Amino acid sequence: MPQPPQLPKHTLAPPLAGLLLTVMALGELGVGLLVLAFPGPVTGFLFAAPVEGVGLVVARMAGLAMAALGLTWWHARRDLDQRLTRVAPGFLVYNLGVGLVFLAYAATASAVAPLSWVAAAAHLFAGLAFAAALLASLKRQ
Repeated sequence: MPQPPQLPKHTLAPPLAGLLLTVMALGELGVGLLVLAFPGPVTGFLFAAPVEGVGLVVARMAGLAMAALGLTWWHARRDLDQRLTRVAPGFLVYNLGVGLVFLAYAATASAVAPLSWVAAAAHLFAGLAFAAALLASLKRQ
C-alpha cells in the first residue's frame, strides 16, 4: 500500500502544528465530555437557546465525536512527522467547517450568543493557521 507523502522535518511539525493539535485536542476533549455529561446546560450556554428531546441525543453524539477528535489529535501530536499528513485533512475540514457553522449561527441567531462568536473565532483561527503553516511547509519541499 502506498505511503502518504511525508512533510519535511523541522518545518511545520514541531512548533505550530504541535501547539495547535495540543490546544485543540484539550479543548475538544474537554468540551466533548462536558456536552456528553451535561448536554442541555452546555449547549444552552454555547448557543443561548434551549435544547430538548432528540436534540439532547444529537448533542451527546456530537460530544462523543468531539471527544474522539480530541483523543486523535492528542495522540497525533506525539509523532508529528509520521502522523501529521494523516490528521491534517480532518483537522482542517473540522475546524474550518465548525468555525463557519458557528459564525453563521452567531450572525443569524435571534438570541445574543457571545460564546458562539468565540467558538467561531477559535475554530477558524486554528483551521486557517494550520492551513497557512501547512501550505508554507509544502512550498519548502
